[in-house]
Amino acid sequence: MSPPKANAGKWIGLAAGLVLAAGLVLSWGVPASGGQLGADVRMLAASTGELDVRPTAVFVSADELLPGGPGASGTVSLGNITGGPLVVETRLTPSSAALDRALRVRLEADSEVVAIGRLGSLRRWTNVGATLDPGEGVALEARVDLPAGQAAAEAGGQSVEITAELRGRPARDGR
Repeated sequence: MSPPKANAGKWIGLAAGLVLAAGLVLSWGVPASGGQLGADVRMLAASTGELDVRPTAVFVSADELLPGGPGASGTVSLGNITGGPLVVETRLTPSSAALDRALRVRLEADSEVVAIGRLGSLRRWTNVGATLDPGEGVALEARVDLPAGQAAAEAGGQSVEITAELRGRPARDGR
């Protein structure tokens, strides 16, 4: 049996070790930032073949997009490579529906607004307001942002890749 002073020393040593261990564990924690997690958005263009599309890579890229914050934009050039006039149409196909209600998209053809709305509302084919004769082109600008609101607040941490599908259909005589 140990003398009473030896037992007290063991208990004090154990307590000191536990306090030290707890202090180390707490100091290794991730500090609270108070920040908000943003959404990541990428948009790329894809054509059905009647149009020359440049670039064919990502043309809009936004990292950490926050509600009410600045958005991102980019431009893609479209050219008619057929022998006849074409009406240009587009639709947006996202990789997931995670930002359908939150992400606002604005499309302009040669500085004229052709579509504006939440991502989920732009899944149908839309005329971009351009009829291109053979060899003619048009610049299509896309702008994305998260307006402040509940849907945007829930968008934090989401990531979506959007394909802007582009096609040209033959123009009728009246265009």
